[in-house]
Amino acid sequence: MELLAVVFAATTTIAAAVSAAVSWKELEHPKSHLSLGQYENCQIPVSAPLTPACFMGFILRNFYNTAFINYSDRLHRSSWWFDDTIHLAEECVVYIKIPKGPVRRPVFRLPWKR
Repeated sequence: MELLAVVFAATTTIAAAVSAAVSWKELEHPKSHLSLGQYENCQIPVSAPLTPACFMGFILRNFYNTAFINYSDRLHRSSWWFDDTIHLAEECVVYIKIPKGPVRRPVFRLPWKR
C-alpha cells in the first residue's frame, strides 16, 4: 500500500512539474526540481525530468533496497531520457544531476587487492 502511495505521489508530482515548467523562473522556480516534504518553497534544481521508470528505480533502490536487489532483474530499464532543462545559473548552485544512459554498477578495486 505504501508503494502505491509513492507511485501516486510520483505521478501527481510529474503532472504538476510539467504544468509548472511553463512558469519557471531562473533560480527561483527551476523547470525540473525536487520537492521534499510539505515545504512549498523546497525546489532543488534537477538537471532534467525523470521518466517514471527511472523515478521508480530511484525509489526502490534508495528506500526498498532489499526488494530492489532481489527483483531488479525484472524491472524495465528505460532506454530514453529527457533533455536537460537546467539553466546555466542553476548549475552554479547545488543541484541534482540526472545520469544519462544505462545503469552500471561501479567496480571498486582496492589498490592492494588486484
